Amino acid sequence: MNWLQSWRCGSALTMLLTWIWCYRTSDGSTPIMPDHHRLAFLAEQGSDADFFSAEAIDRLHRCLEHTPLNPMAEFQVVCRTADIAVGDAKCFEISGKRIGVYRLTEGFYAIDDPCPHAGASLARGCIEGDVIHCRIHHWGFGIKDGLCREPHFPQHNVQTYEVRVQNDEVSIRTPPHERDYRLNERLM
Repeated sequence: MNWLQSWRCGSALTMLLTWIWCYRTSDGSTPIMPDHHRLAFLAEQGSDADFFSAEAIDRLHRCLEHTPLNPMAEFQVVCRTADIAVGDAKCFEISGKRIGVYRLTEGFYAIDDPCPHAGASLARGCIEGDVIHCRIHHWGFGIKDGLCREPHFPQHNVQTYEVRVQNDEVSIRTPPHERDYRLNERLM
């Protein structure tokens, strides 16, 4: 018995799990669900009998290939501790998102790299204490908390990421929607 046949045998359980993930709106229109699951096409296949057709199951399988197995945030190794000197920063790209990793005397910190004002790389800016200044317009952001400090514009704060140092490796906790289980090339 292949996986398709065994899955079809357990259709009641599969139906239950599918309805946990997505549900029909009260007017019977397209189900509401998280964008990254992309299961709406299955709920609109018609009756429940053909909901579990081989074609529908194959589509579900292809869809789930792109869904992380663990929906919880995970740490990803980005570099070794020796790669970043105290008072320095490097930028890494993780799943298409640029993240700056900073090493201060107190430890390692990570924030979104693009300046929300002009898009320049914050990691290439000037570090003064625990503030990084953008090299274009000199806006200052807290390395530890991501707050936009100079000028004080709370709407321009940058995202911070939890950093872990273990066995001489620096890891960043990435949210599940940004994680693709591989680290792209270093930008600098």
